[in-house]
Amino acid sequence: MREKLTIGELAALLDTSTFNIRYYEKEGLVKPAEVSDNGYRLYDYEQLLALNMVILLRDSNVPIKKVKTLLEDFQFRNYKEALESSFTSVVEEIDRLVQLKKEIQLRLNSLNHFEEHASTFEVKKYMERTIYHLNVSDYDTRIDIKALYDLYANNQLDMKGIYKKDDYYILQETQAIHGLIDKKDRYSMPKTIFPKGQYLCYSFEVKDEAEYEDHIYKFMIYMEQQNMPYNSEVLLRIDPVTVILGSKTYMAEIQVLIS
Repeated sequence: MREKLTIGELAALLDTSTFNIRYYEKEGLVKPAEVSDNGYRLYDYEQLLALNMVILLRDSNVPIKKVKTLLEDFQFRNYKEALESSFTSVVEEIDRLVQLKKEIQLRLNSLNHFEEHASTFEVKKYMERTIYHLNVSDYDTRIDIKALYDLYANNQLDMKGIYKKDDYYILQETQAIHGLIDKKDRYSMPKTIFPKGQYLCYSFEVKDEAEYEDHIYKFMIYMEQQNMPYNSEVLLRIDPVTVILGSKTYMAEIQVLIS
């Protein structure tokens, strides 16, 4: 009666593939306890424990060469240091994935909300927001990407991930202020504070400039019809990703403080 495991049984026990076991054998990390007369690899407790350590270290991104050194000359301290280093890497990767999850969720929330509320009016409650002024121009002026980068750099803005954020425009009668939301008093540059309160919001999809003007006009007419006077400037939020992916079609939302 057979007393040792086949490569398939060993793979099942370790939740890995026979391909991986053969690869580790090829790299000299482990070898079968014996090979039967008919050519089957057979494995015992020693190979099971060694492969368990190999899989843990490799899953933790420890290089093959270092794993081989640990197996050939096992020392408790070296093994512990390898695991500690791997633990730190795993924690950093988890933090990165958690942040990525948040960014994806925010984008999904935005897209889902837009699908549900496109071309409709709704009232939302916002906390106080600080819009830092990046550029002031008339409505026909378009700032190029290098000039925008220079604005970020000259104002010593934290550019890490800034391209992932929504664009904001403060709309006035003859000009628009391009800005970004950040923490209050973070930068020493012109800013506008949009206070906490109820905002009338209108989400819409835009394909060209003329259509954009139509939506602004529709929004103003709606406010007049609802007898909603306002004393603040209009805030326009633009989803930056859809500008590119939508072939010049993008998602936007107008917001005006009403109470």
